[in-house]
Amino acid sequence: MTADSFKLKYWGNQQEDYILPTAGLGREYLVLGKLLIKLAQWHKKGLLNFDVYLRPTGVGTLTNVINEQYYKGLDDKYDLTLYVKSKEQYYPLLWIDITGSSWTEEQSKERYGESVYAILSVKVETAKKYNVLGRVFFLHYSDAEDKLKCISALQILNLERQNKIKKDKFERDAKSEYYLIPLEYWKNLMELRVTLRGFYQSFLEFQRGKTLW
Repeated sequence: MTADSFKLKYWGNQQEDYILPTAGLGREYLVLGKLLIKLAQWHKKGLLNFDVYLRPTGVGTLTNVINEQYYKGLDDKYDLTLYVKSKEQYYPLLWIDITGSSWTEEQSKERYGESVYAILSVKVETAKKYNVLGRVFFLHYSDAEDKLKCISALQILNLERQNKIKKDKFERDAKSEYYLIPLEYWKNLMELRVTLRGFYQSFLEFQRGKTLW
């Protein structure tokens, strides 16, 4: 199977903006919508006192646009990028990778001995390569149980260092390794909001001339 045919089989046909529906494709658009609603709610309640702009940027199901101006080579590795605007410039705060599963927690427990969500290890390695471990978040949506959880690449790496998680072959014939992460280590979206606020403060200091990034 060629790389192109694999992409079409796995992600769905995105040629010329025509979309062939797949479960994975629907999941990503669903998570995008949930995230947009949540960001708007946080802003309205004053939990985020600044505007967050969202752009589909990655090689996943939503689009295939590479942001050449900032962090060249990074934005295309994740599905969404969250930005803050200063004058006429947009600066990236967080990168989002959307993942999910159609298994129930019980089915996962039967297979692995405990309920886990899986994250492709190369996604964490990419975050480490670009020194943005704390700014890469994975959003996992459970199709079977309508649950949306998140975890950062930095949290995943720390869990591995503490020997609390390990890499494994998530599918029996898979060539790529995944981190199998027990549900207890996943957070709700408040974790994402807190991180956004933290990096926004770093951005303000950066604007004042302090090179924190």
